[in-house]
Amino acid sequence: MFGKMKGTYYLAQKTTDMSEVNKTLTWREAERICEVSFQNNGPFWHLPTDGNNQEIIFTNRADFVAAMNALAISFALFPAKLISFELMHNHVHLILSGPKDDCVAVFMEFKRRLERYFTKCGRFGVLSNFYYELIPIESLRQMRTEIAYVHRNAFVASRDCLVYTYEWGSGMYYYHEVLKSIHFQPFAKIPYLRKREIFQGRVLNMPDGYSFNEEYIFPPCFLDLKLGESFYNSPSEYFIKLTKNLEDQGAIAERMKDKAIVNYEEGFNIAQSLSWTLFQTRIPLLTLDQKTELSRRLHFNYMLSNKHISTILKMNMAYLDELFPEKR
Repeated sequence: MFGKMKGTYYLAQKTTDMSEVNKTLTWREAERICEVSFQNNGPFWHLPTDGNNQEIIFTNRADFVAAMNALAISFALFPAKLISFELMHNHVHLILSGPKDDCVAVFMEFKRRLERYFTKCGRFGVLSNFYYELIPIESLRQMRTEIAYVHRNAFVASRDCLVYTYEWGSGMYYYHEVLKSIHFQPFAKIPYLRKREIFQGRVLNMPDGYSFNEEYIFPPCFLDLKLGESFYNSPSEYFIKLTKNLEDQGAIAERMKDKAIVNYEEGFNIAQSLSWTLFQTRIPLLTLDQKTELSRRLHFNYMLSNKHISTILKMNMAYLDELFPEKR
């Protein structure tokens, strides 16, 4: 075992592509390689912006396209690495690797380019509350949870999208080998005037390998997907992080003052499962005391709103408001 693991340490130092090494390894060995990848890189950060006090930023497709290009250009100018991201209507999430100063610098460049775009659109002061927080990611387990949390953001906020269909984030590219391998037009071959539109001004040299999908720079060009995927010992483990043990994400949501970590369907399925686990019966047959206990689990472990709980458990809203007063 030791001899084999010694070889895996060397391999983990040379590559972060888990698909090359996990086919013949035990689960424990694959986990160790993930840990080595985490320890040999970094430091790591989760940079979210405040979505509670910020008005809507991205109102249409053109706004999101401008943000994608601003993000790509910013990471071409600074050495920080982008592991994961999600652009929401009024906030963003970035998972970063690199020295703190570099990570802050790349965000400020991103913000500066967005401000230039919105000024040209006649929308002044849109980013007046576009404040960021830089949260250190200190363990492999935390990294896995933070990436999953970021990729679930749009999925939880809207019933109209999935992690793998949301265009303005990195979730659709994780473990999607076909999508990652698509070849678009090299950025260097784009006409000069089109480049000026993308840069909102002076054209800068972009790294070799950057490609353009007719609207924005292809995200796998500026995402370090190999590093991000190296933190999961298999695609199935990544999928489990997206869909199971969602209470692990509660601490992140509470830290960010998010109002939910699951959507309606997930909340209903969780409630059904807990009903059988705790009381060995279906939700309609629960007593008020049993529903009250179940509501506490749903509220504190999964951050379900009173309205959400009321709909699932058929409980009186006034009663739930007494149990869980809304924080002001």
